Amino acid sequence: GALARLSVALLAAGPTGRPLSRFSVNSYLNSINLFLGWAGREGEMAKVRAQQPRLPRRVVEVLSREEISQLEDAASAERDKVIVRVLADTGLRASELLGLRVRDVIQRDRQHLLHVTGKGSKERLVPLPPADYRRLVRLARVRGQEERFFLTLRRQALCDYQPLRQPALHQLPRPPP
Repeated sequence: GALARLSVALLAAGPTGRPLSRFSVNSYLNSINLFLGWAGREGEMAKVRAQQPRLPRRVVEVLSREEISQLEDAASAERDKVIVRVLADTGLRASELLGLRVRDVIQRDRQHLLHVTGKGSKERLVPLPPADYRRLVRLARVRGQEERFFLTLRRQALCDYQPLRQPALHQLPRPPP
């Protein structure tokens, strides 16, 4: 019906008159489906869904151990070295890493874990290598339980150290090519 025609029309020519990528069309139709789901639950209309285009699977390139070591060596501050290592060893998203608090580092028997709050406020426990655990514990010695792990290196004007934000991660040193 009309939803199928919308999908085809978006793939052929989007709002600007140029074709949209399958990823953009998928994003638009996902929002429409969320709205239609809500309307269906409210009894406003029959349950219908827009057919979303199939997306190609993307292969994510990963860094080698040597490249990770180069990134870690290029960082000057211990905080930055720990950021590189924890991201590499755990696969956390940047937002998950920056949201970590001291209380989120857990030792259970002989296992080390991170209590992570991810997308959609979903919580999970992520295994943490012992070396990373020790480095985080060293960073935590100067912080309270509610304090975030990764703070700015300099105090803000008339304030204390602030939680690190995502744009700061893009400023971490890069290894030589």
